[in-house]
Amino acid sequence: MLGKHNDLSIREEFLDYDAAKTASVIAHNVVYSLDTTHLQLVFKMAYEEHGITAFALVHDSFGTHVGNTEVFFKVIRYALIKLFTERNVFDEL
Repeated sequence: MLGKHNDLSIREEFLDYDAAKTASVIAHNVVYSLDTTHLQLVFKMAYEEHGITAFALVHDSFGTHVGNTEVFFKVIRYALIKLFTERNVFDEL
C-alpha cells in the first residue's frame, strides 16, 4: 500500500514446546469443544424433532422465535443431559 510500512518477521520452527503453556490451554479447549458439541445437539434436536427452523446461535447462547421458546428451552436442557449421560467424556480424555 502506498505510504504504509510493513515489518515482516520469520518464525523459526523448533521441536521443543512449553509444557506449562500446553497444560494451561487444555481445559479451555475441552470446555470449548463441549460447548460446540452441545450447540450442535441443540440445533439438530430442535430442527429434526420439533421442526424449529429459526435460530440465533452464538457460542453457548441460544435463541429462537418467542413461540418456540418453551420447547427450545427443554431441548437445550435435554441436549446437555444427553451429552453428559450417554458417555463419560472426561474418562475418554
